[in-house]
Amino acid sequence: MGPAAPRKTLRGYDGAFLVQLDERSGTRNVALPTAQGTDSVELRVLWWVYEPVQTVRTRTTHGWAPVRKDLDQRVRRLVDEYAAGGHRLGTPGMAQHLAAPQMLPDRGLAYRVSDISARESDDELRPGQAGEVDLPYSWNADRREEYEFCVRAVRSGPASLAALWLLRHPDQVSQVLGWVVDHRTLIRGETNWQDEMAALLATLTSQERQELSELLRDRLANLGRRVPPRGDSPVEQVPPPTGVNGWSVNLAGG
Repeated sequence: MGPAAPRKTLRGYDGAFLVQLDERSGTRNVALPTAQGTDSVELRVLWWVYEPVQTVRTRTTHGWAPVRKDLDQRVRRLVDEYAAGGHRLGTPGMAQHLAAPQMLPDRGLAYRVSDISARESDDELRPGQAGEVDLPYSWNADRREEYEFCVRAVRSGPASLAALWLLRHPDQVSQVLGWVVDHRTLIRGETNWQDEMAALLATLTSQERQELSELLRDRLANLGRRVPPRGDSPVEQVPPPTGVNGWSVNLAGG
């Protein structure tokens, strides 16, 4: 065999790459935390290659993936910054920060958010604190049902909320029981006259209870009710009362 044929090159390069420089579009669904849960919006993104050499060097064949990753990081960072200042990131704030071109120097890519519109979807980015994942994500039918359930639990009072918490956190039984003991007045709800009377009777002495019991027995007997006997005597049948409105008339004048 003869010597190997010399390798053909293109102007001194071993290969050629086709890089498309026109704008491409993509969408990203985001759930922004709000006081009522979250607000679902759709971000419409335009992205393009601004440095073809860097794009080739990094062998980036699918530009939307790094663009979307960078967009997610920026949105999360904005949400955290607003929350640290005691505010919530809304559509105007997001548009203000993301409308200008965002550069990815390591990839040779750039992008900008061209439009933000409201929508309802479960396929969305949910930035915010980890503790907020239990909040309703969007106002779809399922989330509205969960919201109504929570409203009913709140209206039912502290007992329902404690039970709901225990259902979601069964490992915290001891903490829930401790809270119930420390706040038993809340669990019982508002007191009525029966509760107040029972509390009053509990403060009486034995002699006071005996006197009150005898007065109550005599009163019921005068009203024609069957009452327990005094001492060991058999149950007596009280005759119908005489007088006006069930009050007996003392004919002896005593």
